[in-house]
Amino acid sequence: MEKITFSPLVKEEKTEVAVIGGGFCGLFSAYLLQKEGKKVSVFEKDGFYTKKTPPEILQYDAEHSLFALKNKFGTEKAVAFYNLEKTALSGIKSVACETGYEDFTDKDIFTFSDGGASRKTVEEEYRLRKYGGFDVELIDGKDGLDLFSFPFECGIYSPKGGAYADRSYFCAALLCFLSVKGASLY
Repeated sequence: MEKITFSPLVKEEKTEVAVIGGGFCGLFSAYLLQKEGKKVSVFEKDGFYTKKTPPEILQYDAEHSLFALKNKFGTEKAVAFYNLEKTALSGIKSVACETGYEDFTDKDIFTFSDGGASRKTVEEEYRLRKYGGFDVELIDGKDGLDLFSFPFECGIYSPKGGAYADRSYFCAALLCFLSVKGASLY
């Protein structure tokens, strides 16, 4: 994998914020801090990776279903969490545009009952997402078989609920932006 390296830190440097790690989260954090007017230094011990990788899916669907979060934290907190993730996805899209990263493509997201969840659970998940203001549709498995060519009992369709992004190229765009804006990169 190709790497970009910068000169090592050879003398003491004053900075407001030191970001340790030049992966996606570190560079994204540095970008946000830089936008707030902070003097930022990013330290990456292994070099910054820039080789194209297969696109990854970013989506507002959490690791846990809204239904599971509701059972653990209550409806309002669960919906608020999902809305934060949706807002974050929108913010990431804006950053992609500002940094010149052009391969950020909207993607429709599907959640199916064949992952161990019952029809009743998927329907409750759908109702919670509708309650939370999410743009979703409930798909019956019979209709879905024509759309997806595999059987399932029911599912949830979220148009533009996610996006494809190549994390390495997005990191390269963030790195370039930070370099141009005066961040220190080591």
